[in-house]
Amino acid sequence: MNTDGHLSALTVATQIAQLLLKLPKEAPVDLPLTAKQIGDFSGSFQSDEQTTVVFERNGQLWAKPSASKGDGFPAAYLGDDTFPPREFMRVRFLYSQGKVSWNTVYIGGMFMDAFRKVK
Repeated sequence: MNTDGHLSALTVATQIAQLLLKLPKEAPVDLPLTAKQIGDFSGSFQSDEQTTVVFERNGQLWAKPSASKGDGFPAAYLGDDTFPPREFMRVRFLYSQGKVSWNTVYIGGMFMDAFRKVK
């Protein structure tokens, strides 16, 4: 996954498709999270490429990829266990036996990566 701040080819392709197909831009959404959801979604998630730590800060969920030099970023909540870290990207948390065990990453609707909860 491209984490150096530049646009990936898939992001550019998604932007072009959105423009050519005249798809409307999605309105920003940030639904409230319950304390249980914050607890469920928090933890360390690992893929073959990196580890991302998801944590609570001031009642909001934040994420910090291991490649990030900053303090992380706030994660707006769309509902349905899904977050949009940036335009055209979706991260969805998956439950197994009542606990979050994975999250999956999609860019432009295409599957990009899976992160297993390790802690």
